[in-house]
Amino acid sequence: MKNILIIALCAFLSLTFGCANAQEKDHPIFGNKVLVVQNHSDVAFFEVENYATKLDSQDKNKQYVADYQIKKKIDISKRHKKQLQETCLEVKNYETKIFKSCPFVAKYALVFTKGDEQITLIIGEKTCGKVIIFDKKDEKYTKNYDLNEKNSLEEKIFKILD
Repeated sequence: MKNILIIALCAFLSLTFGCANAQEKDHPIFGNKVLVVQNHSDVAFFEVENYATKLDSQDKNKQYVADYQIKKKIDISKRHKKQLQETCLEVKNYETKIFKSCPFVAKYALVFTKGDEQITLIIGEKTCGKVIIFDKKDEKYTKNYDLNEKNSLEEKIFKILD
């Protein structure tokens, strides 16, 4: 009887802590910032300048997102916002093992907002698909990824813009 209780207790503890750890597992791309993207209250989509502008060189009369000057805001429907969110979360869109040697040239910005938190993706030109992910509140949180050649993120953006 004692052995059965010990086995049952071990199984219970294993399931309890195993499930808790599985729930806390970070997203492979967004890490612990994934909740901002998953549970956003707003998504903004912009066309941006190709290169970042240093803070001390920014024009006070212009708007910037993650130091990239905004060329124009692109209005998108709720359906498209949802599609972009889902596409951004697809790990298969990002290359994590092979890195392209071409330079990053920005084209678009996607900004996911949840309360006072904001995750920004700066998406590069199609010629060398890359993305930089920023957290507005945490300057140390910057992630650089290459996009897979057949990624659905660029494909989704071009469909929305058509």
